[in-house]
Amino acid sequence: MHEEEGESQLVSPVALNHRIVPRPKTPHSVGVPSKPIRPQKASSGATGTTEGTDLRRLDSERVEIEDRNGPADGGLRAVKSGKLDRGRESFDVCCVSDGMLAVWLWKRFRSNLVDEVAGFFTLHRILRYRERAVVRGRTAETFPDLFSGDPARFFQPVPQPVSWSAARHVREWADGTVVEDLQFPSIVRTSFPESDTVRLRRWRPAAGPVKHTVIGVDGVVQLGPASFDRLARHLAPHGIEVVMMQAPFNFRRAPKGYAPGQLIMGGDLDHQLSVFRQAVLDLWTVICTLRAEGRTVGLVGISFGGWLSLTTSLHADGVDFVIALVPPVEMFHILVEGGTVVRAARRGMEGEKRTRAELAQISLPLSPLRWPCRLPPDRVVLHLAEFDRFVPNNRIEQLAAAWKTRLVRHVDGHIGVAAQGSCIADVAQEVLEFAGTPRTAVPDGIPTL
Repeated sequence: MHEEEGESQLVSPVALNHRIVPRPKTPHSVGVPSKPIRPQKASSGATGTTEGTDLRRLDSERVEIEDRNGPADGGLRAVKSGKLDRGRESFDVCCVSDGMLAVWLWKRFRSNLVDEVAGFFTLHRILRYRERAVVRGRTAETFPDLFSGDPARFFQPVPQPVSWSAARHVREWADGTVVEDLQFPSIVRTSFPESDTVRLRRWRPAAGPVKHTVIGVDGVVQLGPASFDRLARHLAPHGIEVVMMQAPFNFRRAPKGYAPGQLIMGGDLDHQLSVFRQAVLDLWTVICTLRAEGRTVGLVGISFGGWLSLTTSLHADGVDFVIALVPPVEMFHILVEGGTVVRAARRGMEGEKRTRAELAQISLPLSPLRWPCRLPPDRVVLHLAEFDRFVPNNRIEQLAAAWKTRLVRHVDGHIGVAAQGSCIADVAQEVLEFAGTPRTAVPDGIPTL
């Protein structure tokens, strides 16, 4: 889901938009907590959360809560962090005052409520719009590698640069930034002509020449370009171009009579695999075309778009960086672990006769968690929401540990991070850091697909 404008106003008078960041192991801070959150046992390696409320971290780390909105008012005392050792058990303790604890609990309650209400609305009013019958795909009849489980065979044909045409001039900002819509034919043909045309929106800065381009992809239900419009307003003054790609069957690529995103999850296994394959090949084509124009290309994806960005980075050459916000990273297990909206996908899987092992093999090309990263670890940033009710946090944590990437944690829900634009300014800052730092070679020992 997508709100057109406006930042999320979470708590008043103290609007806490916290980020939990790792720190090197140092001598423990001193101080006795006034009211600690119940300590949770830490485990070795990356740990997961069930409902985004677990404060466990790696044993080798200490954590602090950084208030990005400045000092807290309302008499809230400073947050302290420390480590508590009880024999062989190790606990990370986050110590807060009564007021801070109340705000934290309120944010958890509010985020869970927003996610559940939004999930219910998305499922029944969009993904089940008009109670359309499940679409039965027939791609495997002409493309037998659809069920191969081999990424090299699944993502075929390999995209090449294309020439796109300008569909319309949208507007021009006061600073000279030109906003325009572009399009080109997808290399994948479907039974829905509306989805066979890849549609883009480009924010082209006035100051040229443009050297850096960010390609953005939104979530499974995209109702507008607001998130990337906000991102472009941060980046255009620095000469960085933003191009938003609409995923197959989403936004203006939704067929007549269907809601945006409805057909991404509204089909059987053949159809859903075909949609994911087309989405990766379309994004791969955009990357190839921009690189052929001499651009440095980075990817920013939100939710489903985060999965799409991560997966495409495993195959497309020359991707400079990837920033993924609350992405699903393991498509096989998300059918069980995901939130309310995955019921639409489960409906399409009813009657599937393949075994669990066969389905796990078939889904291999769609699960970044099962493959090594092709980018240097410092060129990937993963964002998770502590109270996410859509995407399992533990899978994102596992990917961050496996790829050794930076992990940013937001004390918010999925909708707060993905749809309300509360962290767009942070993402813009990360893009600017990447744009000012040349990419290094992939370290030895990191295998590629």
